[in-house]
Amino acid sequence: HQVSSRYAGGQIRVEGVGGWGNTTMNFTPANWSNSGNKLHTFELTVRPDGNNMLVVKGTGDGERFERSWVHTLTNGRHLPAIHAWLDLGGPQPLVIGKIGFTVQLA
Repeated sequence: HQVSSRYAGGQIRVEGVGGWGNTTMNFTPANWSNSGNKLHTFELTVRPDGNNMLVVKGTGDGERFERSWVHTLTNGRHLPAIHAWLDLGGPQPLVIGKIGFTVQLA
């Protein structure tokens, strides 16, 4: 997925098969300084049947976006890889906090 805070309303997309193009999140993600050095939360749910969900929680009260898409990313035995990069960013680094997985069997 890709998120941009350069546009009012925030823009996010899931690239590739089953994904969706630029979509307004209905909140503009605050940058590191404006958020008071808080991180946004991304929750990614992938299922063996290919029904996936992305939830983005902003740093402000009530800032939440969720959308699903269909594409098989796991066979139920192996977790997909996660990649992050700063796309068209300025001189500031991309700050990534704790990354964790929650696995539900059955």
